Amino acid sequence: MNASMRQHETGRGQSPGRSFKSKKKSNGRAVRLDQVIHPTQSIEISGHVDRTDKANRNQSHTPLRVLQLDVTGVPQSWMTTEMAAGHLVTGTVAWYAGELPLAVLRGGVNAQTGVQSILEIPPIIALRGQSRINLHDCVPVLTNPKLFRRDRHQCYLCGGIFKDADLTREHIIPTSRQGEDKWINVASACKTCNGLKGNKLLSEMNMEMLYAPYVPSLYEDLLLRGRHIRADVHEWLTSKLPKGSRLS
Repeated sequence: MNASMRQHETGRGQSPGRSFKSKKKSNGRAVRLDQVIHPTQSIEISGHVDRTDKANRNQSHTPLRVLQLDVTGVPQSWMTTEMAAGHLVTGTVAWYAGELPLAVLRGGVNAQTGVQSILEIPPIIALRGQSRINLHDCVPVLTNPKLFRRDRHQCYLCGGIFKDADLTREHIIPTSRQGEDKWINVASACKTCNGLKGNKLLSEMNMEMLYAPYVPSLYEDLLLRGRHIRADVHEWLTSKLPKGSRLS
């Protein structure tokens, strides 16, 4: 594991080290003690939220996601920060990785001490136990957004770069001619090229593919599914990509 992604082990029934912090009140105003967290990396679950954080989240409209692994380090899925918090407080997290927390969740305030509970959410967590299904053997679900990202938004016939709205899922062997709707038989095509090809084969149109389709690996699929992945998590995933991956 690279230097930017530190791994921490946790004991059963314990939360990750430094996950819980205290927040005391002075003269009726909240005084923040966890100065290492940038306000744009925090999420509100109670009444208080930094104004800068609120503004950034209103612009993004994209929830933060935690990368879930099994205990051996094999990725399983993306989960919400709230789901990750549940695993942290119930002690089902075996270890976690990340230089800085992905988010800071604020709980209730103790009426006697005036201390508010704060839980730091790591960007990567490994849950106890091992998946019963080997996800390396599973074919990722095919969707247009993932297909367009796999192909880097490039039309496989003319080579132009297009937005999602201007791309189509083009079947290399048309479905009307027994072509299957699978990763290996589809590519991104602009609407013009798709219309020109129609239900013909490339050989019949004297056309050639600019790149070959392929089935994404488990790590590639997680990158294709994720949006606004934090830099250190993206680096961890790309380090696991197959040699020659189009996403590396």
